[in-house]
Amino acid sequence: MDIKVYNSRDYKESKWSGGNTREMAIFPENSEYLDRDFIWRLSSADSELEESSFTKLPDYDRILMVLEGSVVLAHGDERSARLGPLEQDCFDGSIKTKCFGTLKKDYNLIMRKGCRGKMCVIEPESTGIRTDIDTDTAEGESISAGIYCLEGYAVVSAGGRQVMVREDEQLVCSFEKNESPEMTVMGEGKCIFTQVVYAADDFICEEVPPAKASVDDFKTAYMLAFDNNRWSKIMRRHGGRKASYYKDPVLAEKLRKLEKHYITMIVWIIEMCICFLPAFLGVSLEKECIIAGIVSLIHIFLIGPLVYMILLPKPIRAHMKRPEELNAMERNIYMKQNGEDERMDRLMKKYSSTDDEYFADTDSPLYKFMKRNDR
Repeated sequence: MDIKVYNSRDYKESKWSGGNTREMAIFPENSEYLDRDFIWRLSSADSELEESSFTKLPDYDRILMVLEGSVVLAHGDERSARLGPLEQDCFDGSIKTKCFGTLKKDYNLIMRKGCRGKMCVIEPESTGIRTDIDTDTAEGESISAGIYCLEGYAVVSAGGRQVMVREDEQLVCSFEKNESPEMTVMGEGKCIFTQVVYAADDFICEEVPPAKASVDDFKTAYMLAFDNNRWSKIMRRHGGRKASYYKDPVLAEKLRKLEKHYITMIVWIIEMCICFLPAFLGVSLEKECIIAGIVSLIHIFLIGPLVYMILLPKPIRAHMKRPEELNAMERNIYMKQNGEDERMDRLMKKYSSTDDEYFADTDSPLYKFMKRNDR
């Protein structure tokens, strides 16, 4: 079990077209909202707009509680919900949802589909109350429970530990697989209790411990050196062969940097400069061209793969899986890897929001035109 308390210094604050957003906690902690690689996220936003839209999140479900204000949430053509202070609504992130009324402040739980979550308001007492944690979990499921202190204070007891949570602080208690989830809260004021039940094996990418380089690493690097070039990606994009292996985020990021910074090409240019250097000293240019050709072949079949082997995390093959071996999170990443278009991604990053409820450049014409009321 792990208990952490986050306060205003830890929150990630950002601006959106109608106000501000604070990301209070995200799990796993090294995940990013933009990468859509998180299991759950707790945030709070404020707004002065009378009408706004929620960003579509097809792989996630939401639970939203109004803290200040009174609104109507319209979920496409399916249904609507009228919410006042401390009232909540659960909805599918893939549905186009609009908000009518002034949602001055909210509390928002976003969780990946397949998870089970809930949210409720509790009022701690001096004698202590037990939270309604779901103990009916299947084998292999883990639980994340949260306490956000709206007013007053709370003393949370779990796993033999006691932690104080003050106003505007967020506590997260993570229970491991098959660990008995018990939490007692005492104190004064009001708190919001949240819970997410998830199967860790379905949503978490395992970390691979580092190891020394081996012959197998060179073989794998050789394969990746030919697979991770622009011509190979063009072939895949136009209906050619598909990438047969999933590459975890660590390996994928290293491969992206290798291509982005033209590492192997720079090494080849240096090799060519060395090859043609004797030509300036009077050696036959024809002879140098032959040597350069030989060196280029050596670069393709030996030096290039060696550069990959040196720079990629080892054991390289441990960072790769076949599609049939993937869990839900890895399948989602794999689909994005095969369907990504880097040029389009750059354009989207340039002209789209950099978080759930804001733009980096609030003065851009596209921002004002397309996202005037988006949240």
